[in-house]
Amino acid sequence: MVQLDDDFIATGSNDRTVKIYRYRVYELFKEIQFKSDVTSLAVQVRKDGSSFLIVGLFKDICILNQGFEVLKSIDRIHNGQINSIVCLEDATTIFSCAQGDNRLLQWNTQNDQQKKYFEHRDSITCMTLLGDQYIASGGKDRNIKVYKQTYTNNVFEKLQLSMSLSDAHPTEVTSLAYGGGSILYSSSASGELKVWDFMDGTMIKQVKNYAGWCFRIINFQLEEEQNPQQKTQLQTSIPLCGSPRRKKQPSNEYECIKNSFIGTVSFDGTFKIFNGKALLNDNPQPMITTQLKSLHDCHPFGGVLAIRDSITDKIDILSSGNKNDSNIQLYSLAQS
Repeated sequence: MVQLDDDFIATGSNDRTVKIYRYRVYELFKEIQFKSDVTSLAVQVRKDGSSFLIVGLFKDICILNQGFEVLKSIDRIHNGQINSIVCLEDATTIFSCAQGDNRLLQWNTQNDQQKKYFEHRDSITCMTLLGDQYIASGGKDRNIKVYKQTYTNNVFEKLQLSMSLSDAHPTEVTSLAYGGGSILYSSSASGELKVWDFMDGTMIKQVKNYAGWCFRIINFQLEEEQNPQQKTQLQTSIPLCGSPRRKKQPSNEYECIKNSFIGTVSFDGTFKIFNGKALLNDNPQPMITTQLKSLHDCHPFGGVLAIRDSITDKIDILSSGNKNDSNIQLYSLAQS
């Protein structure tokens, strides 16, 4: 599930459709049919301000234009279902990873050139942008890799491995989220949540969160100055506290964590929200714990999205259904 712009959100499903809904009223606007299951979605913002929807399928990737028509597709880019997609700010470069594939694949959507990175030993399960300079990937090999984006004459060229967190978790890495500055959140199939300084590889905090698979992390803020005419998408790709710094942050200066709220979703359908300040305590407890009915018995591609609506002054938490449930759940958090 992703937010396209101020008007639309999109969901994908194993019924082989992408559905576009109007935000706030949640009315179905359009349904797009594909030939295989939809397993991942991402938004690519172009230089002219337009937003294109990137759809990950079984082996294939499609780009939908603003009219939600197929603009371009690349077939057999991977050998399995697409696990994750991230788009750079240059509006032409897409990275993808897939089930059963240890390659992180780079695709230039203008000239169709591809580049492959083989830093993982097993399937890459998740990726996230870390500000505008870095990308992180997590895999079934239990490792987290951090790559720096390199440019030549202001044109993106390639990724360069910057940090390798070997055996970051005791089981496979299932979700990554950017926390602003040099903060990275990660979770695993064994359920723990970890907080990292990805610039030097320091583990800041570990929280035993669930008895099993924790498959989504969202990072957002309840208080932030907003343009009254706009609302902000609050997802892991949004830098909350500026770009990463090269030197280590002092232990008492993790303001990006303190000013944030971290949401986690588990395989049993439990959704928890942690206050960032409390997360740094010795025994952090979630401020909110709720059961998302739509996430019971789900596969790891269930969607969770946090959106601030400046009109109602609330945070909307949306969770998508699973293979046995086509519902979308909506929860609203009032500003304090």
